[in-house]
Amino acid sequence: MRAKRDWIMPLLAALVVACVGWWADWQLSQVMQEELTDDLQNMLGADVTALEIWMANQKRIAAMLAEEPRLRTLAVELLSKGGARATDQMALTVLTRQLLIGDRLRARLSSLGYTVAQFVNTNFEVVLDSGRRRSRMGTPVPDDLQPRYAELFASGEPIIITPFRMQAPEITAWPQGGVGPGRLRGLGRLGPGPRLGGAFSTNAAAAPRELTVMQVAAPLKDTNGVTRGALALIINPDAEFTRILSIARSGQSGETFAFDPEGVMISKSRFEEQLKSWGLVAGQPGASSALTLHLTDPGGDLTRGFQLGDTNAYRPLIEMVQRALNGSTGVEVNPFRDYRGVPVIGAWMWLPHYGFGVGTKLDA
Repeated sequence: MRAKRDWIMPLLAALVVACVGWWADWQLSQVMQEELTDDLQNMLGADVTALEIWMANQKRIAAMLAEEPRLRTLAVELLSKGGARATDQMALTVLTRQLLIGDRLRARLSSLGYTVAQFVNTNFEVVLDSGRRRSRMGTPVPDDLQPRYAELFASGEPIIITPFRMQAPEITAWPQGGVGPGRLRGLGRLGPGPRLGGAFSTNAAAAPRELTVMQVAAPLKDTNGVTRGALALIINPDAEFTRILSIARSGQSGETFAFDPEGVMISKSRFEEQLKSWGLVAGQPGASSALTLHLTDPGGDLTRGFQLGDTNAYRPLIEMVQRALNGSTGVEVNPFRDYRGVPVIGAWMWLPHYGFGVGTKLDA
């Protein structure tokens, strides 16, 4: 009996030590998960806050410009006489010159950090584009942008239009730091701060390519407070929208990105060159992940040699994007694959007022 007790006691002691060790490991794991959760939430919160402040500031600037008495008077008269059914071309020419030259619109836009303004009437027609030598009189706003303008006309409040595509200007080169008299053709959505110059320069001999742009639009109201149209300012999203999303980016793997209701990235990936080498970003020269990359799980780690196979095959959206599109806001510290197939942890949030989601991730 004594021999039996001598055998049981060490076993019980070992069991107690094992239980204490397991409990300590579990406690440490919980603390680490809580710290990771806090870090991810703080990163996401900082980026979303910075983005919301920037978007609010863009709307404030556009509204201030649209409310300036002289510009508003000229713009409202132009909107009332312009459009596809305009008949008095002489009057329209005079109004256009007064706006662009007499009111120094281009210079004022440049001083605010923009280069192109468009005037849109309530029939969803662009009646003037300040970046063109010839008016875009009567050019319709693309169908998928019209609901946003309808929202502006109904509410009388400024709006932000998230990134969309437009064709590059048909000019030989844009001066560094600005579009100057460039001609922006055919807006079409597929998927300022700073100026559109520099990185957007193109060669007239090359085929027109698409640019990714944003807009901020403010209502143009008559003296009775009735909205007669909109002033829309074009923004380069790579220079501000994408950059602001990296305010709280962590290390070599941390990334915050924005995506639309279809799970398509609308900001630019920090892994752009890798994505191009894997064939996930293709198309015209200068193609970007913004509005091109579907945030799907490739099924394996592409950075470790996993072969994607048929790039057109169905693949599910990555977990954090699926959850955001289902309306949830949350954090996941159990690793899942990102759009590169790399195990990551992440946090996400859907911004219903703006119609897009934001996610933050770190390599696990």
